[in-house]
Amino acid sequence: MTTASGTPTEPPSPHPDMHRYADEFLAGIEALPTYRSTVGCVIPAYNEEEAIASVLDSLLAQTLLPDAIHVIVNNTTDATVEIASHYAGLHTRGEGRDEQCTEVFVHDIGENPDKKVGALNYGFTLVEGMDYLLGVDGDTTAHPQAIEFLVQEIQDDERIGGISAIYSIDDSGLDTMMSKFLIAGQRAQFAAFNMQNLLRGRNMAVLGGQYSIFSMEALRRVVVQTHQRYPWSATARSRTPCCRCRSRAPAT
Repeated sequence: MTTASGTPTEPPSPHPDMHRYADEFLAGIEALPTYRSTVGCVIPAYNEEEAIASVLDSLLAQTLLPDAIHVIVNNTTDATVEIASHYAGLHTRGEGRDEQCTEVFVHDIGENPDKKVGALNYGFTLVEGMDYLLGVDGDTTAHPQAIEFLVQEIQDDERIGGISAIYSIDDSGLDTMMSKFLIAGQRAQFAAFNMQNLLRGRNMAVLGGQYSIFSMEALRRVVVQTHQRYPWSATARSRTPCCRCRSRAPAT
């Protein structure tokens, strides 16, 4: 800087408290909440008394907790409701900015002629305000980072309507030839599905129901395009556009 006569002058020194103000301002910016996508989990459960506790334990152990977990019990004659009810309520983990919480709800909808499809549609109405619907079968557990991986990928591309995990089968409790034979057949079916998925560049028209995440926006488009009240139909599979399967989020 110079004066009118051209004599150089020193620039004005900053206020002595400026650095403190700057630090406080930056700390306030960092403390502002950031938007995080919300995930509503729907678990259709039919006579799952042997598995439902493991399923809920697996969900509560995820590195990224869903914002709500809805167990939709239907057509059930065993103790599924009683066992799942032990998990009902708020679950909190971590502290401060690392704190996560989810709430478990158990719904016994009684006799349901549409079975799993009816339970999924019932769950859809419960998570309307969420960004994503995570559908989990009542006998399926997952890798601890499954939800984290699924959410990361579905956020990466707005064209993705849904992503399905790749599945394996826990056969540790099988002790008869017939059960092992049936499991071998199911393994072959899963392998064929996964191979077709890879050959198609991970672009699938229909997702597996065991452990899949769906964009709620995509599901709403399905409702509009098919002129239905709900995204899933008891007579025909709803097709979510641009669905891909996930290979890094294994479920068992």
